[in-house]
Amino acid sequence: MNDEPFAKALGAVLRHERQRAGHEQADFGKVLGITASGYSRVETGVTKITVVQLRKLSRVLKIEAWKMVEEAERLTALGAKSSGAKR
Repeated sequence: MNDEPFAKALGAVLRHERQRAGHEQADFGKVLGITASGYSRVETGVTKITVVQLRKLSRVLKIEAWKMVEEAERLTALGAKSSGAKR
């Protein structure tokens, strides 16, 4: 199974919500104990985060983690449909 599309979609959701809340990448890096550039790799889908890390970010954003996962799943499905890929 290729997790890359989901990781990119989750990163996009995190980026959107972080920006909406007015936070910098460095803020989220501190929450996770990584650098701003390390967190940037999360938002681009290069680095996958753990459930525990997602939970920490969801608390900062005041959004339930499952809602972000659900949105990432929706974006992944849309991407698969638009590219003609079968699920």
